Amino acid sequence: MSSNYRLISNLNFISKILERLFLSCFQSHILKSPNFNICQSAYRPHCSTETALQLLDCIYSAADDGKPTLLISLDPSAAFDTIDHSVLLKRLKCSFGVAGNVLSWTQSYLTGRTQSVRIGSHSSPPNPCSVGVPQGSVLGPLLFSLYTSPISTIANSHQVSQQQYADDTQLYVAFLPANYSQDISALESCLNSLRIWFCENGMALNQTKSVAILFGTPKRLKSFSGLKSCNVAGTDIQLSDKVKILGAIPRLYPAPAFIIFDRSSKFVHL
Repeated sequence: MSSNYRLISNLNFISKILERLFLSCFQSHILKSPNFNICQSAYRPHCSTETALQLLDCIYSAADDGKPTLLISLDPSAAFDTIDHSVLLKRLKCSFGVAGNVLSWTQSYLTGRTQSVRIGSHSSPPNPCSVGVPQGSVLGPLLFSLYTSPISTIANSHQVSQQQYADDTQLYVAFLPANYSQDISALESCLNSLRIWFCENGMALNQTKSVAILFGTPKRLKSFSGLKSCNVAGTDIQLSDKVKILGAIPRLYPAPAFIIFDRSSKFVHL
């Protein structure tokens, strides 16, 4: 039996039409904003799982230059279900310049929703749903993306590279042996700042499910045999020999030679 009881949003046909009409005007404004995370590859035109995998190209290029790459794959807990509506509306106004009727319409869209549990012919009384974006909605994914856009600002402030696909988030640094301790400290400091941001914004970072991995050529990795773990927001995470990113599993070495996509956006490596 599944342990995930995420809400299913029941939206009628007219509601979805209205959402799409709103999205056609609203999305272009959000994507043009300098505060939108350009490293978010989901839920926007001309971006997909393929663009998210430019991360692998960065890792391979760094290895060719003799630089190993330390990558942390983060696991936010129930990310879509913990979006605080008041924080979201404030971010729309302050970071993306949304005001007036547009902001009022978005507030109306988010509020007044209820949730209940149904088992067979029995249903629980409806309760107000004050957090999260509606599952299966047209606007929900974009609202989630702009809500989490500050993640890129935090990463950039620590000079840490970052890539996202929906809530799937990777932070990474490529370094030389001479200054690797400084770069790792910057990464760990970034992770601590992110933990604070998650807490302040009603989200939770699951440190125990985060994965750390060091990529590089066998010769170069021998120089870092003493590096066994990375501190992720107060928890020491042991380095793994593989990490799953969007269904592909890049390993320490050698890297997969090819990545093949199918039409369902799932892919395997050969």
